[in-house]
Amino acid sequence: MRGWRVVAASCNNLLGRFAGADAPTKYEQLMRDHATNGMRTRPGSQTLDPNVPLYETTSWGCEDESVSASHQSVPPSPPSHTSGGGGNGQPPRPHVIRVTRLSLLAVFMLAFGVLFPVSGWPAGLWWLAALPLLALAWVLRTQTSIDSAGLRLRSLLRSRTVPWEQVKGVRFPNRGFARAVLADDAEVVLPAVTFDRLPELAAHSGGRINDPFTARKDDTDDADG
Repeated sequence: MRGWRVVAASCNNLLGRFAGADAPTKYEQLMRDHATNGMRTRPGSQTLDPNVPLYETTSWGCEDESVSASHQSVPPSPPSHTSGGGGNGQPPRPHVIRVTRLSLLAVFMLAFGVLFPVSGWPAGLWWLAALPLLALAWVLRTQTSIDSAGLRLRSLLRSRTVPWEQVKGVRFPNRGFARAVLADDAEVVLPAVTFDRLPELAAHSGGRINDPFTARKDDTDDADG
């Protein structure tokens, strides 16, 4: 702290001594006196007196450039991420078709239904408690994801990816989920995809799957217009 007070006082003294029209002449005279007295200098715009401890050494520079680096204003570093909400070239997230969450109500009713038999005879009917858990896992896992690469199918026990190059069409049976017809005429189930989800499937397939009902409606609107 003593050294900082000496530095501040020396700067104030210099400002007072070098004020006025003859300030350059006074400064040159002072520098010649120090050179004559054998003062030694070192880089960094500081003049050192051999008889003065280092922490009491004064600095002759009072301009902004002689301020220490710890007291200079530092511009804020640029952020490491770019703003823009997904505008960095990343592919879009896949669209997921899931089982309707209303099915969770059926899971709750199933759990309520097995509660009484299991509590009445737990030694013989304990396995019934696993049925609501299996139904819950089926509702949460069953889904079909659609992206630019293909279809990602996930059921309770397995997962599979079908690229678009292998998909020839989609077939809807009378019961159950839709089927994707492959190039070798084999069929795979599209979990959670029912007939009422066909417009959603066609909209996110990139034109690979057509919705005939939407196309017919567009043709009708064009004819009426």
